[in-house]
Amino acid sequence: MNLKHAIVNFLLAYIVVTVLCYGSTIIVGILLGLPFGEELGVGALEDPAFLLTVPYHIIINALTWMGFGYLYLKKTGSHETSLLGAFSIGALWLAIALVIDVFAFVLIKSPYSMTAREFYIDYQPWITLTYLTVIGGPVAAYPFSKLAAALCRRERPY
Repeated sequence: MNLKHAIVNFLLAYIVVTVLCYGSTIIVGILLGLPFGEELGVGALEDPAFLLTVPYHIIINALTWMGFGYLYLKKTGSHETSLLGAFSIGALWLAIALVIDVFAFVLIKSPYSMTAREFYIDYQPWITLTYLTVIGGPVAAYPFSKLAAALCRRERPY
């Protein structure tokens, strides 16, 4: 495992997924003229735009983590990485995400922060599905990276 490359890919994926998920929630709220949760006096989990977009956040997460998993495997050479290696990358990414999330969404107060109970219990099943996409992204990308590597090695008939 190329630890430096794995961490850089994780950070890029984390930034992309955060911008896309929060951006989609904010844009939907604006386009539909929905009040923000703060205006209603409710927490982030009861924000109307969040409630509308949270199922799509899982799709955004799945595509992002799989895409960055593919990029990692492509860069490091998927022929050098086994399925267990892809799972190990996902496990590393999950461990980092768990640490960052506790700070970003529980300990540091912001309009999107939650209590530990809200984040880990009330935010079910979404947080579990999100974490499954983090660990599963490189695993799901593995067959595609193997296929791409095989196609690249194949000689052209002309």
